[in-house]
Amino acid sequence: MKPHLVLALILLPALACAEPQREITWVLLNWPPVFILFDGQTPAAPNELGSGMGEQQLRMMAERLPQYRHRYVRSDPQRAFGEMRRGMSLCFYPALKTEDRRTYSYALPAAITTPLQLVVREDQRARIAPGPAGVSLPALLARNDLKGYVQKGRSYAQAVDTILDAPASQAKRITLPRVGHLQQLIDSGQVDYTLEYPYVIEYENKVARFHNDLVSVPIAELEEPVVWHVACTRNNWGKNLMRDLDPVLRELATNADWREISGQWLDPATQRLYHARFKAFYDWRQRVTLKELQP
Repeated sequence: MKPHLVLALILLPALACAEPQREITWVLLNWPPVFILFDGQTPAAPNELGSGMGEQQLRMMAERLPQYRHRYVRSDPQRAFGEMRRGMSLCFYPALKTEDRRTYSYALPAAITTPLQLVVREDQRARIAPGPAGVSLPALLARNDLKGYVQKGRSYAQAVDTILDAPASQAKRITLPRVGHLQQLIDSGQVDYTLEYPYVIEYENKVARFHNDLVSVPIAELEEPVVWHVACTRNNWGKNLMRDLDPVLRELATNADWREISGQWLDPATQRLYHARFKAFYDWRQRVTLKELQP
């Protein structure tokens, strides 16, 4: 059975039993520490969401949107955005905003995090990314003496995707059998590098998944923080939801607990490096209007 049909069948009971205007179906990822689901179970209600960064934020949004029933399904970005393209009413968080996705989904800025970084084994860093200033991504991808893999179907941000998929790039996109597979290949020495967010590597190092320490190295072309968006289907249901959600996100931008989530699972040096830019984003988000955003 095709993957998009599986997700559609999961969603059918909700579509049949509930008024679409009063329900939000959220797609959850298996992606620690953004989602740390209890025993791998899908939450049935907001109070069953776990301690992941995204789960905390979804729970805070749900508390401020009591007029909606919040329903959760587990899938992946490729399938979620595929269903949005086909017109199914659902939301995905955290999402990156791209020109392609804008044709079939609305996207409201909600939170901010660090940019992607290069991930290597600590004992191989000098060979792959020498020097304290980080690494140039195009130069790295041009090296044919290294094995670099990234996830097939994942958007690493529009500018990064362009570099990754350029003809000169030696990095390969592969389908992952499970979360953290690329990091396990790096740990075993089968792969030299991948791209991931530093909070993911910090989490994985602390839960002792590896035999060797992995480190994240700054990428010269990726200095700006990444904005997490709430993406929802671009139809009348989504349009009405954007009107209800935007004031919630503006209020949350003033909330200290909401702001603090951006710094979770970051080492102190990284927190200090991005503190001012994180603050500037939330100060801006509490002022900007839906009309100005044009999601």
